Amino acid sequence: MSSKKSPLQLLLDQAVAEHGARRVRNALKSLIVDSRNNVLTIIANAGRHNVPQKYLRGEIFVASEGNIDFSSHMKIKNVLSLIILRLNTKLLQNTWTKIYLIQPGTLRCLFNLRSPYIV
Repeated sequence: MSSKKSPLQLLLDQAVAEHGARRVRNALKSLIVDSRNNVLTIIANAGRHNVPQKYLRGEIFVASEGNIDFSSHMKIKNVLSLIILRLNTKLLQNTWTKIYLIQPGTLRCLFNLRSPYIV
């Protein structure tokens, strides 16, 4: 009988080792509840700032990671076009009831982009 762990189990083990069983369990529960409610959190740029778990609601989408190359107009245009294309694809995948945006630098910029009153 093989005791080889699946990639998912290895990932789960790593998450528990780094964040603790309670935090991982709460994150998984939140993911299930929020996904039933079609909630999306967009992280505008991941990397330098750790976003606390309490701000991560529903499905998480990372629009970009790391620094953007501002060395030329064309490089900026290419990177932003790719980000917008990926974001557009994600937004069209579902009828989201709530969308939250976390901008880089500060958690004061947590916005609910879609209120329950918008149909």
